[in-house]
Amino acid sequence: MHVLIAGGGPVGLTTSIALSSVGVSNTVVEKSADVYGLPRAIVMDAEIRHALTRTGLTRQLDEVLEPMLAADFVDASGNRLTGIDLRDVQLLGCPAVSKHFQPLLDAMLRTQAERRGAHLRVGREVVDHREDSDHVELVLDDGSMLRGDFLVACDGASSRTRKVAGIPLDDLGFDQDWLVVDVELADREGSGLPDVTRQVCDPQRPTTLVSGFRNYYRFEFQLQPNEDPATMTAEARVRDLLAPWLATSDARIVRTAAYRFHAVVAQRLRNGRVLPSRRRRASNATVHGAGLEFRDARRLQSRLETRVRGPWMEHGGTARFLRHGASRQRSQRCGAVHRHGATDRSVRRSGEPWRESGEHTCN
Repeated sequence: MHVLIAGGGPVGLTTSIALSSVGVSNTVVEKSADVYGLPRAIVMDAEIRHALTRTGLTRQLDEVLEPMLAADFVDASGNRLTGIDLRDVQLLGCPAVSKHFQPLLDAMLRTQAERRGAHLRVGREVVDHREDSDHVELVLDDGSMLRGDFLVACDGASSRTRKVAGIPLDDLGFDQDWLVVDVELADREGSGLPDVTRQVCDPQRPTTLVSGFRNYYRFEFQLQPNEDPATMTAEARVRDLLAPWLATSDARIVRTAAYRFHAVVAQRLRNGRVLPSRRRRASNATVHGAGLEFRDARRLQSRLETRVRGPWMEHGGTARFLRHGASRQRSQRCGAVHRHGATDRSVRRSGEPWRESGEHTCN
């Protein structure tokens, strides 16, 4: 079996590593020749870290991750409302939350994917794909073609592959504009910033502070309806927003980006031999520092491991593998609902069997 992977970001590379670990050859196509040099997601939870360690990356992860120490909620005046000390909290044998600088994480994953046998086609972009009954072909921007048994689309929330495959999205009716600012502190201890993830419950300006990897720190400011995202990214405006928290002379602004958090869910996780890697999509956002979704890579690995190591083809293996999408349907939808504040009632497509049968719980 050979699997093609469109997109060589962290999810695509993790998918490659997971497949290689069970003996499935794979090719990763990534349009960027170099690892993206700026932070996007900056934390991962214990489940994701555990999934990565199961592919044999324990030592490599220890070099690019740090445990988050605490998380809390405060009011507009800074009075603590609630919180948790995470120093001694472990889940699945891993810290509850880990911090990272994504360029370092991505570089490590790219190196490990290649070392484990993946074929990397970097600096190339997928412009089309063609599917037959027993294979799928990719057409690249240089005119070359690749052929495989399956195609896994890891090309982001606005996935070209998903659109061409005709996999529609459900809109969960939850949209917010945020301004994300990453800074590198000159003096971490002297900055006075808390070494926590903090939600500031200020009705005038809900704000999230995320203590990042090493000297990096993130601020997320919710934009108000009367504020233009393009205007809010101007350097003078960004410095005004940062002023209550730190003197900008004590920090280097690494990245500023206006995001629209748009909660959407792919209606299915496969179309023939094409499998989107992520069903739940918070389009164009990394909220509270999170944004990476590795769970489907691990799920796909489990399915393929069963096929590679057992008498799959004699016992309906292909059909079982292609049920990958159905197995993730409810958990992904529930994840979008509970993690991002949308509700079942806001789904704008009616007539779904799971809703008509009254299956509204996530258990």
